[in-house]
Amino acid sequence: MNEDQTHGTEELEATTDFEQEQSPEVMSDEEEIGNISVSEDAEHEGVTDTSIEDLEIKLIAEEDKYVRLVAEFTNYRRRVQQEISAARQRGQADLLRGFLEVLDDLERVSETDVNSTSVKTLVEGIGLVERKYQQELELAGVESIDPLGEVFNPQFMEGMATVSTENSEEEGKVSEVFQKGYRLEDKLLRVARVSVFKVDSP
Repeated sequence: MNEDQTHGTEELEATTDFEQEQSPEVMSDEEEIGNISVSEDAEHEGVTDTSIEDLEIKLIAEEDKYVRLVAEFTNYRRRVQQEISAARQRGQADLLRGFLEVLDDLERVSETDVNSTSVKTLVEGIGLVERKYQQELELAGVESIDPLGEVFNPQFMEGMATVSTENSEEEGKVSEVFQKGYRLEDKLLRVARVSVFKVDSP
């Protein structure tokens, strides 16, 4: 073996020995990198689990809040309905109480001895009852429609007949009220039945 071959063999052996010495360190670095990656994955999974738990807690809290809100609204609606029903009953009771007094007056009139009472007195008694009845209607919010002399309005009146006139200013106005109309605030209870003036054609 010449000198060059001997020198090459020594370099190859030295390189092999160096790689063998360095291999454990290289492997250790790779293992360390792998451990770091595993640790980061574990930390990431931990953060994800924590975030999901927080969201679940918030969701449960919101669901509980919604359930309480629905329950409160249901109870509120029930209370309002009960109050409306109670108010309606009180209103009806007050209204009926007033009409019961009118009924008492009518019974007293009907029990009057016509043989010992003048017609005038009887008529006056009936007039008192009528006025009291009108007062009770007004207290209940009922208004009468008595359009004598007013321009005919088909929204509140029903024309039953026409009356001839030569006065053009009376044209279309109510000449007579056969039956009064009534309304409760904006609600029409009954139209007024009337006759209307009409100018004769020449």
